[in-house]
Amino acid sequence: MKWPVVITVGGHDAVRAGFALAVLASWARHAQANVHVLDGGITEPFLACTRAWEIPWRGHVDQFAGPELQRRRHMRAVEIAAELGARWVWSADDDCLARPEMDLDVAAALLDARPDVWLAAVHLPSCPMPHGADGAHTGPLVETGAVGGLRVLRVDKFRDFAWPALDPRMGGRYDATWCQAIRAAGGKVAFFGDGAPRHLRAQHLGEFVSTFEWPYPRARTYPRKWDE
Repeated sequence: MKWPVVITVGGHDAVRAGFALAVLASWARHAQANVHVLDGGITEPFLACTRAWEIPWRGHVDQFAGPELQRRRHMRAVEIAAELGARWVWSADDDCLARPEMDLDVAAALLDARPDVWLAAVHLPSCPMPHGADGAHTGPLVETGAVGGLRVLRVDKFRDFAWPALDPRMGGRYDATWCQAIRAAGGKVAFFGDGAPRHLRAQHLGEFVSTFEWPYPRARTYPRKWDE
């Protein structure tokens, strides 16, 4: 089966546009991915590159620009997946590069075995590994507080889910706000831990850019555990 992969591409400088092109090209070549792109400010040079490289993708251009982008992106991803009859949908940031060997069917099987998990994420090597409630990250799926980057959403649980607006008390951390709402609604949030196949990892492209161009200096301070 081809799983819907929805990538949100915003209006970025040349560095981030290059990241987005690399991410889009990698997913477009993935045998199990049905690629969709949400337009958060796509530029003409970006479109020209997709045409020159003959990258196949289906675009969705409507209300994704502006402050509602982060909230609307997951709502629209679930709508796209529901139209396709998919149980799971992958919602990807435009700087999270999946491994070519990532098996989406394996990920779906792991998630199907955990009906309590509504949202899961693939770990990024440039960020610290999240810890579960027991302080460990063993097991294929480990419950945690918040996840981001490359996410997998259970479609039936989010078709009528009320995605909350950003809470200023959360410091603009939209993933933390959403994960808190998911838990309040009875769902769980998890990540693929050490017990999951090692191909269920992604690469955060921002870790290779100086902090003058990328606002996450933590990418240079944590060991890259999964980059082999």
